[in-house]
Amino acid sequence: MGKNDAVFVLVGPIVSLWLIAILVRRNLYREFPFFFAYISAVVVVSGVRFWAIHDYSIYFRVFWFSEAVYSVMALLALHEAFCSVFSEFYEIWPWFRLVFPSAVGLFAWLKISDGLSHPAVQAPPIVTLILSAVSTVNWVQAALFGLMCVLVWLVGNWEYYPVGIVTGFAALSLGSWAAYASVSGFGTKFNVVGKYGPPLAYFLAVMIWLGTFLPPPRPDKWEAWSKTVTPDQILSEVKEYLRTLKGKRSKE
Repeated sequence: MGKNDAVFVLVGPIVSLWLIAILVRRNLYREFPFFFAYISAVVVVSGVRFWAIHDYSIYFRVFWFSEAVYSVMALLALHEAFCSVFSEFYEIWPWFRLVFPSAVGLFAWLKISDGLSHPAVQAPPIVTLILSAVSTVNWVQAALFGLMCVLVWLVGNWEYYPVGIVTGFAALSLGSWAAYASVSGFGTKFNVVGKYGPPLAYFLAVMIWLGTFLPPPRPDKWEAWSKTVTPDQILSEVKEYLRTLKGKRSKE
């Protein structure tokens, strides 16, 4: 990686410092500690990667180790957002606590099995395993984003912190998917998408997160969401929607 590439990769982490300042100033790091830790880790790891660019052997180890760390921290941040939205579900249905880890386990089993059966071209086993873990996180990000879209469709509120967090991670998954596809299909020598896809996606994610946390806080909107998104309300909305669909089909 050349110096110009390194500077390009550092744009997103540098802008992340602004996001960190907002989270600290508004004490939101206490409400979303894992998300705050993820953003902070990106800044630190980016500095370490920049330091290691002159030694390919060191950079290789740092890069793939940090990718594994990112996968774990992203899952924790996503679980944090999931719990923030569905806290009332946990009280009514204790089994609901198993939904998120079960989904992660299912995606992990599918991707790791596929990765071991069809390893990336010219990639060592450890890289194949990490790529499978990253792909698992991507699927969790996409699935959770879809779930959030359903909830927003039901209650009509995009301006809620967990929704913004998940939306940013969904944008981030696009770059990871592009990098994963390039490595899996063309090997480690196909570096264009692998180098520029994730940094661009992360910059887009940071812009989404800034758009979420930068506006002045509106407690009434956050409270309105928590009061609206209840199990009974969601179930009634879904049942009504299904009845509508059934009525249309019977007329046809």
